[in-house]
Amino acid sequence: MAKPVPRVLEVKGITDITPNMRRITLGGKGMKGFPAEQESAYIEVLSEDDIQSLEKPKNIEIEWVVKAQASDSSYPLLERIKALSWLDGTPAVWAACEFNSIRALRQYFKKKMSVKLIYISQATGNWIIVKMSTRS
Repeated sequence: MAKPVPRVLEVKGITDITPNMRRITLGGKGMKGFPAEQESAYIEVLSEDDIQSLEKPKNIEIEWVVKAQASDSSYPLLERIKALSWLDGTPAVWAACEFNSIRALRQYFKKKMSVKLIYISQATGNWIIVKMSTRS
C-alpha cells in the first residue's frame, strides 16, 4: 500500500477565543478533496465556557468533550473515542491536544485499533500539563 501524500495547508489566521483555546484557520489548495463521508470531530476543552459555535460542513457532527480537571493521567477524550462504533474501512486520524492525552490516543489507535501509522496524519501534543512543586 502506497503512503498517502501529505497535504500542505496554509495558516490563514490565528485567534485566541478563550484563555484555553486558540482557533487556527487553515486553507489553501491542500483542502481540496477531503472525503465527503467524514463523520465526526471530537474536541476536548477544559470547561463548558470553551465550547464555541463553529462553521462546519453539513455532514460533520462535532462533539465537545469537557476535561474539567487539568490532569496528566485523566483522558476523557480517549474514553469517548473508545466508546465509538468504528465504521468499516480504513480510518484517517488527525489529533492535536495535550501531550499526555495524545500519547494515550496514539497508543490506542496503533495498538488496539491497528491503525497504521501512515493513517495517523498528525498526532501531536501541542502543550503539556506539568506538576509544579512548591518551595517553602
